[in-house]
Amino acid sequence: MRDKELYVKQHGPGVEADWLRYRLFEDTASKLDKLHVPRAVFKDKDKGTISYEYYNFPPASLHYLDNPQAWFFVGSQLAKLQVQNVRVPDGLMPDPFLLGSLGIDASDQRLLSCLPVTWMHGDFWHGNVFLDGMEQIIVIDPIPAPFMPFSDHVTASGAVDAAFMYMSLFVCHPLKKQTFIRAPKVRTAAESFLDGYAGTSPDSSELKKALRRLAARLAEIWVAGYWRRLPYPIAAVKVLATRKSLNYMKSV
Repeated sequence: MRDKELYVKQHGPGVEADWLRYRLFEDTASKLDKLHVPRAVFKDKDKGTISYEYYNFPPASLHYLDNPQAWFFVGSQLAKLQVQNVRVPDGLMPDPFLLGSLGIDASDQRLLSCLPVTWMHGDFWHGNVFLDGMEQIIVIDPIPAPFMPFSDHVTASGAVDAAFMYMSLFVCHPLKKQTFIRAPKVRTAAESFLDGYAGTSPDSSELKKALRRLAARLAEIWVAGYWRRLPYPIAAVKVLATRKSLNYMKSV
């Protein structure tokens, strides 16, 4: 529901935790000049809703798919966000999500351990990131999908959000767009994002390989979720439509 001042979003029974998660996000993001988060104004526990300031959003980040510099900028801002100090408020799980529970191998866990354990957005995909030119990014909805294994956590290795954005560029699209996706074009944007996030020096090459493998694992979990949340015919078609992108991700 929209009016001239507020956007009201339904959160359901998890509204209290979502409110705390969002306020933590606001506090963390406020330390960066080039990151804006629409303000959460109030929650209605009985209705399960949170009212946010109405915001005139610029184009979603996918609008900049042909602009590698834009994706480098997004990656660099995520890296800056993840070095901020975070204090988890009472009411949220203080323990960080463990990468090992995703089934990635020990060598990748060691490589990714160099990234900070930090605040985790949990749903850091291109649809939740908007670009105001190259001056500012606007980020919304730090509420992980309930079928993702880290949904109860608010801290994790920075690798989770970085890999989630990378995988989303290949996998998170409407069915029609997914069917006709141009994987090499998406790869250029995804690799520019990783360069902005992890750096372009030779020393970062192994870290980026580990992030790509983590992204492929997150994509597998995401696609497996189709069977649990979509009717069978739609899930089957979505799985087939994403197969090419998944294979392409694993070949990089």
